[in-house]
Amino acid sequence: EFKHTVNGDVTFTAYFEKSSAYKNDYAYIFGYNDTNMGAEGSLLRSEASAMVHRLVKQNGKLGSFKYDPSNPSFADIQGEWFQSGIEFMHHKGAFTVEEGGNVQPYITITRGEAFKFIALGLGFATDTTLSNAEYANLLHGLGYIQGDENGDLNVNGMITRAEFCTM
Repeated sequence: EFKHTVNGDVTFTAYFEKSSAYKNDYAYIFGYNDTNMGAEGSLLRSEASAMVHRLVKQNGKLGSFKYDPSNPSFADIQGEWFQSGIEFMHHKGAFTVEEGGNVQPYITITRGEAFKFIALGLGFATDTTLSNAEYANLLHGLGYIQGDENGDLNVNGMITRAEFCTM
């Protein structure tokens, strides 16, 4: 049994089979050890990469993606829980190696970068030269995202974990 409270007033309970095969095969979101999901918290580059990778992997759509955990593309991801997610998004063209060979997995991402991850990671786009606004417009046109009451997609604003999961 898993219980979670959001903003102090909404509680949901989920029952799930307690087997590691269930979690590894079907879950793409994992909470913290204390069962907190941090839904209203900002989304990190590592978290977004891992979630997209898990969605694609459980659907058998990794294509030609292969990686060697002992030879990371970036100096700051070796041995980290999110290494395969970062490597997958790099394979899709979402990242370039920055000075010093780092990808900065612990920085918060904007809505625009999240749109880029979804568009490239899920195969809605293959062109890695598009701007974040163009990825947003693509997903909006396909009906996966909506703007605010004024139609603004706010590509430069930060995205929460909850917002990312609703796309």
